[in-house]
Amino acid sequence: MVLSHEAAQKIDSYARLADTEKLLTAGGVVDVDWIVIKEIAFDGHVMKNLKAAIPRKDVGVSLLGQNGLAQFASIHIDGDHLTFRGSSPALAKKVPPEND
Repeated sequence: MVLSHEAAQKIDSYARLADTEKLLTAGGVVDVDWIVIKEIAFDGHVMKNLKAAIPRKDVGVSLLGQNGLAQFASIHIDGDHLTFRGSSPALAKKVPPEND
């Protein structure tokens, strides 16, 4: 996942990683900082611990990458319409109950 600066400012709960690196993109080489988004909802689906890159120079658009797409059981493309279905069973994780 790649986040625009505007989208990154809206994320409430994340952990910044020490990782900084250069990524090769369609637009050339980009310096990025990495974060882990603790929880984010996308199309009604909650994704947890999603690693995301924030380009140092804003690209103005956010992109859902393979690490996000892999959390869905299936993805259907029909022309310019994209549909996501369910959680990927391979990535389903049990969340322990909270202590009261």
